[in-house]
Amino acid sequence: MIAKVVTGVLAPIVAKKLAKRDPAPPVKPAERSTVQRAALFVASPILVAAGTTTWALVTAELKAQNIKVHPDSARLVGRPVTGPVTAFTQATVIQKHALDLAGGRTFAEVSEEWLQATQSGDTARADELAEPRQLLMQANFLRASLFTSVMAYGVSALSVAVGVLAAIMGSALTPARS
Repeated sequence: MIAKVVTGVLAPIVAKKLAKRDPAPPVKPAERSTVQRAALFVASPILVAAGTTTWALVTAELKAQNIKVHPDSARLVGRPVTGPVTAFTQATVIQKHALDLAGGRTFAEVSEEWLQATQSGDTARADELAEPRQLLMQANFLRASLFTSVMAYGVSALSVAVGVLAAIMGSALTPARS
């Protein structure tokens, strides 16, 4: 109700104020094209450089960890984890091992059971679940780190692609004629 009253009162006042304004002078198509080309040509190398730098930094960090794809992997066995495919593959192996160690249960399931045992005073059961819970937590941290690197590779590739597209779009715009 109040909204209708406010809208009914304010709308005509705002409309009158806007009608009294002088419109902005039109921008000539040639000027617009020049500004757009310049913006695209400035953005293009920045995006490509940012994406390439990010890719190189993530690769260097993964190489520094000296991780090799585990022999239990279905593919890329023994290859160093230095890119998105090997990082994803290693994360999959870690998940397989963690689930095997926990009898097919996830960290959330084991933690819930551990918490219930702790709260009910069943220390024997809580102690029994403590180690698998800890291993699952560490496995989840490792997987999250590897998946973060996979995401960083994706974002850096997207940045490079957008930078290349910006260059293509900038060169496709008709240059201003004097």
